[in-house]
Formats: sequence, structure tokens, C-alpha cells
Amino acid sequence: MWVVAVAAMIPVILGIVVLVRSRQRWCGVLLVAHGASAMLLLGLEPEASAAPEDSASAGSWVLLYFWLVLLAYLAPTGHAASVRWRRWILAGSLCVALFAVLAGLTAAIEAGQIQPVAQPAAVVVQVLAVVAFAGTAAFFLGVLPAVYLRLRHARGKERSQLLWLVLGSMSIPLGLLLLWTNHLFLGAVDWIDQLCVGLVVTGLPVCLAVAVLRHELFDIHVVLSRTLAYAALLLAAYGLYAMVLLLAGRLSGGGAAATVLTLAAVVAVGNPLFSKVRLAIERWAYGYRATPDAALRELSRRLAGVSESRIEASICEGFCQLLRVPSAWFAPLGQPAAAGTHRVGLSYRGHPLADLVIELPQGRKLSADDQALLADLSGYAALVLHVEGLNAQLRESRARIVTAREEERRRLRHDLHDGLGPALAGLTLKLQAASRSGDTALVREARDDAAEAVGEIRRVVEGLRPATLDEVGLLGAVEQQALRLSGTMRVSVHHAALPARIPAAVEVAAYRIVAEALANAARHANASSCTVQLAEAPAGSLCITVSDNGTGWPQDAPDGTGWESMSERAAEIGGSCTRRDIETGGTCICATLPLGLGAVAGGRE
Repeated sequence: MWVVAVAAMIPVILGIVVLVRSRQRWCGVLLVAHGASAMLLLGLEPEASAAPEDSASAGSWVLLYFWLVLLAYLAPTGHAASVRWRRWILAGSLCVALFAVLAGLTAAIEAGQIQPVAQPAAVVVQVLAVVAFAGTAAFFLGVLPAVYLRLRHARGKERSQLLWLVLGSMSIPLGLLLLWTNHLFLGAVDWIDQLCVGLVVTGLPVCLAVAVLRHELFDIHVVLSRTLAYAALLLAAYGLYAMVLLLAGRLSGGGAAATVLTLAAVVAVGNPLFSKVRLAIERWAYGYRATPDAALRELSRRLAGVSESRIEASICEGFCQLLRVPSAWFAPLGQPAAAGTHRVGLSYRGHPLADLVIELPQGRKLSADDQALLADLSGYAALVLHVEGLNAQLRESRARIVTAREEERRRLRHDLHDGLGPALAGLTLKLQAASRSGDTALVREARDDAAEAVGEIRRVVEGLRPATLDEVGLLGAVEQQALRLSGTMRVSVHHAALPARIPAAVEVAAYRIVAEALANAARHANASSCTVQLAEAPAGSLCITVSDNGTGWPQDAPDGTGWESMSERAAEIGGSCTRRDIETGGTCICATLPLGLGAVAGGRE
């Protein structure tokens, strides 16, 4: 029994070390109590069954597990998770003590050491024994949901310590399974029994001591996932071996054919079974890093039916599930990553969109597979964010278009009603009066009013679409605008081969952008010269460049309505408008407008 004796001393030694080197004194005390109970109970000789202390030990076997269960309830803080759990632990401890006393009493009565209890007290004792046994069983089994609930809400160091507890608790069912297997199939080999008992006694205390003293000693996620994989494989192999051996024995009479059939079945079924079990546990511990294609499908499925307001939240939830991290969130661009976190930038075609921060479990470092999966998921998430951003811009653009259309209609109504309408009505009255009186002066006045009304009509029409575009085309209209500003600054217009037909929407946008850029150069930049260049790009777009030698664009000044107007006009037709400072002084406005709008755009104008 020297193996069991050494195994029983290990929890005592670990408890003393915890008491000396840690503030978790509750853990040290319970470890010492567990080791002492193991030495007292397992050190009793089987031949001394007539001794009174042996009768007491018949119920004291629960102490082999009681201290371990109590450790699991209190880990990792030394306190119960809530007041209800504290009451549950107290009630369970009382049931364990009552069960140990009544079991020892029953054993002593059966051994003839004390007189049997008389009726009706015997009935009461039996009822108490049943209640104590049921309470003890519920207390022992209740540790499973207690640890599970605590693990769900744990973060960082506390979660890592609880995972060490989970790893250590696996030694109990594993040791009991090996013990039963030894008795059922191997003929109860003594040294195997001792090793199994030693595993039950020392497994959880060793892991709990590591959790308290050095929880970062190993990556517990790796250790736990591998342990679960091989434990599940071991159980599956035992079950498969037993079933196939039984079936083969019935079919072949227990000869060599049974052995060959058993080995073939284990090889045929065991390998794929092991792969599936390992993959399932790997996903539980580390997410989908071994199957990035499945991770992308899962993220795509998660985001498929999500509303626009839930896109970012669903991306964070998907990253948490697929990478098995506690939490993830979006942060402002450029901020440094805090300790215990990992920051990944989401960008589309070189344009940064957002920074995603993931919280790493205590002691975990991202492996190469984790980094590869994170890159794949980040690329897909960036694409989703980019598309959602385009959708949002489209919705905003549509809203602006509708608003601008209604505002333009209202302006036209006011102009026609308040300006052109009264002018034409007055002109009619004057002509009627002149026809009756023959007053030439009144006729001249009516003619002037008619000319003014025509000018008003032209102004309204000019606001809808510049007439010069229909008269002289885009190039001629730009040259006329440059000529109007010739008294303020020198403007030169250069052009390469322009397409024979430019869509009407592109013409209007190009003309308005050039006119606004020239006006800004004259009014705000104090430029003395300005150059306008028009050219068709090979990609099928119209490139416009307006550069001046003015004071440049103010660095800290907010964007004005002029720049917003130019940007919006380019964006409305799928183009872009940018600005940059010239090294020698001045500003350069560059606009790229697609020419592929075709006859549809022109027809709309």
C-alpha cells in the first residue's frame, strides 16, 4: 500500500505549500484535510475489520470525496458563488456528516459491536439514513452545475483557475473507470488498484495547487482540449472494444478470429471517431481555427439575416464564438491595444474602416492558426462593413436627392409665383391700357417689363441646367466661365481628346465642379492664376483637374459648402472628388466622373 500512502501525503504537502506561499489559506486547509483523511481511511488494514474504528470507516469513505467537492464549490475565490450556494453547501455538509455517522452506526450494529436500535427509533434512523444519502448524492452532483455556472461568468485569471479545476476533476471519473476495468477485465491487479486510487486522491489537489500558485504554468486551454480528446477517445475505444469483443466471441466462439475482428474494427472506426472527437473538443476550447472555411460559413450565416443596426454587434459575437475569446468590441482607429487584448485593423482595399479589439483569456497567446483564422474573418468582416457603409451612403444620398428635389420644386414655385407671375400679369395690364390710350411711353415700359420677365425665365432655366452646355458643350461652357473670371485671375483651359458625347449628368456635374473650384480659388485662395485640365481616362471616365497658385487649403478649417457640393456632385454619379496641396503653393482639385452612364442619364436630364 506504499503507493497509496505516498499519494495521500501529496495533498498534505501541497496544502502546506499553499498555506506558506499563497493568501488562499482556505485552499491549503482543505488540501491538508483531504490528505489527512486519505491517510487515515486508506491506511486502515483490511484484516482489522472487527476494530471499532473500522466500523466507523464504513461511512467515512465519503470524506475521500467530500473535501474535493468542497474545494470545487469554493474555487477559485474561497467563497460560495452566492448566498443560496452558501446555504446549499452548509446543508450538503450536514448531510455528509449525518451519512458518515449513520453508516458507521449501521456497520457497528451489523458487526455486533453495539446493540441494535429498538423500534420505533430504528425507523427514524432508517429515514434519516435515506435522507442523508440522498442529500449527500445531491451535494456531490450539485458541484457540476455550480462549476459550470461559475465558469460561464468567469473572466481572465478566475476562468483560467477554474479550467485547472475542471482538468483536475477529470482524474476522479478516470481513476474510477480504470479501477472498475481492472476488476472486470484484468482480474483486480493490486498495483493497478493502487495507481487508480492514487490518481483519484492526487489529481484534483495537484491541479488546484497549480491553479492557486502558478495558473500560467501551461496554456490550460491546450492541456484541457488535449486531455478531453484523449479521454473521450479512451472511453470510445473501451466501449468499442467491449462491444466488438462480445459480438466476435458470440460469432466465432472466442478464438483467434475474434481478436483479429476486434483489431480491424478498432482500426476502422477508431481513427475517424478520434478525428471527430478531437475536432469537437478543439472547437470547444479554441473555436474554429482548425477549419477556417467552416468559420467563414458560420460568420456568413450569422450575418445573413441581421438588421443594419446589429451588424457590428453580430460581428463581435461571431468573433467571440469562432475564436473562443471572452469578448470583442470595435474601438476608434489608431488607439494602442491594452494589456490582455489583441487589436486587428479592418480595411478594404487599403482604406481603414475600423479597429476590432478581442479580449484574450488569461495566459493565452494567439498561435499561427489563430492569426490565420483572424485574418480570414477580418477580411470578410471588413467586406461586410464596407458594403454596409455603401448601403448607408446610398440611403443618405437618396434622402438628400429627394429633399433637394422638393426644395428645388419649392424654389421654382416661389420664383414663378412671386417673380414671373406678377411680372407677366402687370405686362398684360399695361399692354391693354396702351392699346386703349395709344401711349407710346407705356408701350416702352411694357417692353422693358417683358425683357425683364424673359431674363427671369432664363435665370430659372439656368438654375435647372446651364444653357451654355446645350449651346457650346462642356468645353465651351468651361472656357466661358474662365472668361468671366479673367478680370480677377488668369485662367487657362487645357483639354485632351474628349468623347464626342458626354452624358448630360456628367456634363452638369463637371461644369458645376469646375465653376465652384474656380470661384473658391478667386474668393478664398487669392490666386492670381488657375489651370483647368479636362481629359478622358483609359478606364472610361472624365478626369478634371483644377489647380491654382493661391494660399492653399486651410489645415484646421472645416469643410465648407463649396467643397461638400463638389464632393456630393461627384458621388451622386458614382465618381470621386479629392483635393491636395501643391508643394510650390496652392491647391489642386481632382475629380473623376464615370462616362458609362449612357443615354439613360442623359435622358433623365
